[in-house]
Amino acid sequence: MNKKFFLLISILLIVSVACSFTGGKNNPEKQAEVQNEIIEEPTSIPEPTNAPVEPPAAEEVEPTAEEPVAEEQTGDPYYVDEFDEDTASWYTWVVAGDASKNFTQTKPGTILFSLPSSETYAYMANENYDYEDVIVEAQMTATIYGDNGLAVACRISEDGWYEARIHTTGQYAGSFQVYRYDQALRDEGKNPYVNIIGGLERVNSVDILNGSKTNIVALRCVGDSIQPIINGVPQTLPKEVAITDDYLSSGQVGVAAMSFGNGKVEVEVDYISVQQP
Repeated sequence: MNKKFFLLISILLIVSVACSFTGGKNNPEKQAEVQNEIIEEPTSIPEPTNAPVEPPAAEEVEPTAEEPVAEEQTGDPYYVDEFDEDTASWYTWVVAGDASKNFTQTKPGTILFSLPSSETYAYMANENYDYEDVIVEAQMTATIYGDNGLAVACRISEDGWYEARIHTTGQYAGSFQVYRYDQALRDEGKNPYVNIIGGLERVNSVDILNGSKTNIVALRCVGDSIQPIINGVPQTLPKEVAITDDYLSSGQVGVAAMSFGNGKVEVEVDYISVQQP
């Protein structure tokens, strides 16, 4: 056996003996020890390295809207309006004639009804207040006068109103009438003016000042009593019979002017007074 071969066998023998003592990478006993080791659970949860994220704030829920409460009337419902300042609370409408036109205008200290043609009925009312019982009074002067009507009204609503109407010129000068305007009749195409003076067409009164003289016309509406007051004098029917009607219970107050069969009428209203009865 030559020396090289002997040397190779010797090296292999030494390596084999060394592996038997170290166990090598594939020592099954060593692997079993590793597998049988018990991994201890940590005794506490480690603190996070980053601050916790705050949960998003709950969205605010809008409260359910409550039923609207009707606005209370503000200011003094009893007043004297001389039309020197704001007249925005007064509105107008036309019952007879051209309803597309406005027949009223404000002058300093005066409301002017200008009715350029016959058969025109123009009204004006204050939308700020409603009344059950009230006295409404207006100082009125016919400055241009064909056959005319000058009126004050109470309990104006969508159902109608009451009005006291005086005549200062024409064939009916010196007389008054009292009507209930009935909107339901108007909707049916009927005459909406219901006479409430006991079947009489009109009542003559010595208290009316005719022509271009100034009259103070009032209407007292209390319960079912509907009473005209002309130049400070309460009016009744013949034999002192009272005027009554119980159809309308509440509403606004206003004034009106009418032209009848023979042309132009102008009426100035110097003030309107609303009084507690």
